[in-house]
Amino acid sequence: MKRSTLWSVFLLVILTPFFLTDGRAYGKEAAPGKQQVIEMRLTHALPEADMRGRAFKFWADEVYKRTKGAVKVTVYPSESLFKTPEFFKAMVQKSVELAHLPSTFISTEVKEVAPLDVPGFIDPDKLVKVDEAIKPVMQKIFNKYDIRYIFASHEGDTTFYMRKNKIIHSPSDLKGQRIRAHGYWVGKAISAWGGTPAFIPPADVSVAFERGTVDGGYTGWPFVMAFKLFEQAPYITWVGYQNMWAFIAITGDAWRKLTPEQQRIMDEVGVEAMKLNIKLLNETRDKFKGMIKQRGGEIYNLTAKEKASFETALKPLYAELGTYSGEYGKELMGILEKIK
Repeated sequence: MKRSTLWSVFLLVILTPFFLTDGRAYGKEAAPGKQQVIEMRLTHALPEADMRGRAFKFWADEVYKRTKGAVKVTVYPSESLFKTPEFFKAMVQKSVELAHLPSTFISTEVKEVAPLDVPGFIDPDKLVKVDEAIKPVMQKIFNKYDIRYIFASHEGDTTFYMRKNKIIHSPSDLKGQRIRAHGYWVGKAISAWGGTPAFIPPADVSVAFERGTVDGGYTGWPFVMAFKLFEQAPYITWVGYQNMWAFIAITGDAWRKLTPEQQRIMDEVGVEAMKLNIKLLNETRDKFKGMIKQRGGEIYNLTAKEKASFETALKPLYAELGTYSGEYGKELMGILEKIK
């Protein structure tokens, strides 16, 4: 046999496995029974021990377990990967696969979600029902950003937390007070109530109190507890509105890497994580109130009449929302009004 023929046979024997395995001959990826793990990162702003942080960890662990290790989500709490104002941009730029997106930090760009920011639209006791009802509209909104909505977190009912010995009974009590706001429309609500909004990222609020930059804040009580702000602002007025809307989202690129079964698991576990979040929230509320009292703080619950005075002051804002938030925003407002 000629040398050239021998050489051809030799190459055929050596290279055949390479072509039969799509160019991955003898690599780990091609090893029989060895699955390729899809790895993703989830960024959020909350401490790991927070009730929402625990729900996110549960979700990631259960996704890994139920996909038999095929999908691994590493959770980055406490803004350890990105700062909250950067979350949405990081997703659009595909710099992170998953993020916890608070509506208040994106509603100036994604105007359609603005109705979710304004106090009084959402009943905090109907989180799962609201999530189920608005999910199709939310998905239509985020399709243009190639982002997929998965599940919501319970941000708790709202409180005013004040640094000095001051309990808030009516909008007039906020006159001359610098109040930390966590978004554009929350700031407009504070202005409508007579206060002066100060926009401060979560990690900087404690420093703002130390420096006297703000007199108080308005947000959901879990935030006040998670960042121990009641130690600096122990005078708490329980208002009782839903605090914005926040949700776990995934980039389209990451979502499309999953099989239909893996996608189903993410959604299924998302509902379970929401319910766990609510359970932890209900179990922790009384504990939080006890912590305030131990610090010598004071808690006041608005009466129905006092709460109505805050809603009356916001009526011009409700009208403005319809124009600002467009077709999908109006659709959200209609859904929320029916549920309320």
